Amino acid sequence: MTRSPLRTTTTVFAVLITVAAASFGIQFLVVPEYAASGFGLTPYPTGNAAGYFMTKAGLDLALAAGLAMLLIRRQRRTLGWVVLLDAIAPIFDGTAVITHHGPLATALGVHWATAALMILTAGLLLREKPREAAAAADTAAGAAAADSAHDAVTAPQRGLTVTATSPASVR
Repeated sequence: MTRSPLRTTTTVFAVLITVAAASFGIQFLVVPEYAASGFGLTPYPTGNAAGYFMTKAGLDLALAAGLAMLLIRRQRRTLGWVVLLDAIAPIFDGTAVITHHGPLATALGVHWATAALMILTAGLLLREKPREAAAAADTAAGAAAADSAHDAVTAPQRGLTVTATSPASVR
């Protein structure tokens, strides 16, 4: 069975979301000031409030690990549900930026655009037919076509007349 371009695109989106989440987690862990500057909130937390960086890093890394596990195990339907639920995070991130007087462009262009991509990706994943069902449908269609072709060839040899019928009229 060949891979459809839409399935490939959906996989690319899911991988991008996973890599981005891991990247953000690592940035908040290793260079928190740099990561915070792209988040959209200023002034940056200091003192005990800087613990936010470690929390954000842990959340992003956990999200990336869960998505990576589902990608590796090829659990595409479950991945779709998880990506859809995880879209809550960037929605809240964008809302935090706006409600704390951060740049609207960052809320829209970074956080909510990410949420939109995640929701699109989830929708595409959830729309996919499972590979087994798609393969079974292809096999059944091929078998039906082969039976029809066989009947069309052998019926005249048996003195039978062949008429075309649709599957709906056979009931």
